[in-house]
Amino acid sequence: MKSKTYSSRKFLNSKEGLAAIQISAEMGNFGLSANVNITDCSRMVNLDFYSYEEKTIKKRLDKLQILIDELTKLKTFIVSNQEEMIEAMKQYKKTSKSIFDNPLPLRDDDDE
Repeated sequence: MKSKTYSSRKFLNSKEGLAAIQISAEMGNFGLSANVNITDCSRMVNLDFYSYEEKTIKKRLDKLQILIDELTKLKTFIVSNQEEMIEAMKQYKKTSKSIFDNPLPLRDDDDE
């Protein structure tokens, strides 16, 4: 088999921040060598999808499918609760005071 490769890099934020997903994969006679790197601010997650034996290929596909399924469930959860969450956030902002609305008074010894 001639070696086949796949690579991709997508930024996760449209205008600001450094969040990204980067995927690199190579398939050949040796098997599969693949990884997924997800970065957000200063944090990074690296997921490996290596398979050098026939019996582990299905395990790697299962691992990938679980990730896809769980991320899809998260998206569904957020979308289905989005309006309620936005309303709750608005109410919270109306009733909560920032520490900047009522700063702490200066101590007597701060005048010196």
